[in-house]
Formats: sequence, C-alpha cells, structure tokens
Amino acid sequence: MPYATGIVSSHFMNHTAQLFYGLIVVASTVANWFLHKVIDKPNMDQKELLEATAQYRKLLIPDLIIKGVGLILSLIVYPPIMMYSVLIAAFYIITLKTLSEKRVSN
Repeated sequence: MPYATGIVSSHFMNHTAQLFYGLIVVASTVANWFLHKVIDKPNMDQKELLEATAQYRKLLIPDLIIKGVGLILSLIVYPPIMMYSVLIAAFYIITLKTLSEKRVSN
C-alpha cells in the first residue's frame, strides 16, 4: 500500500498509476471482507462477534461499489477520481459506523 501511494503521489494524473493504486485498495478491501468472514468460523458460539462482523461486512459491500466505480471512472474520465473515491468510501464507513454506535448506545 505505501508503495502504491508513493507512485500515485508522484504521478497523480497517470491512468496506470491510479489503476495500480485502485487495484491495491480494492484487493485490500476484499481481503478485509474475507478476514471478517474467516473470524466467524472458530467463533460460532460468540453471538455478539458474529453480529458485529456481519454488520461490518454489510458496510464493505457499498464501500467496494464506491471504489469500483471510482476505479472505472479513473480509467475513463479523470485519473484522480480513484483517490477521491477512496476518501468518499472512508467517509461513508466512518459516518455509518458512528451512526450505528450512537444507535447502540441509546
């Protein structure tokens, strides 16, 4: 990830650099989704953990869609859209996690 970020910062308007960065980001998100899925298997008796990982995986699906659309648009329209889509996806995750935590605490 740091290597891809370094390349993209040096070649901000390059389609190939943004594609490389986008693929790394999407692969990291997919790996995160599978990590949370794998955590469920040995913890089948932990209902709270299962609910938390399932809820988090639900958040990652729109996150992947945002990043995927950003990746496609960065190839077709404007290369930096990939970096902006990562920021939008991060804002989405943070906002929804904050809202869900407020609902749980109330």
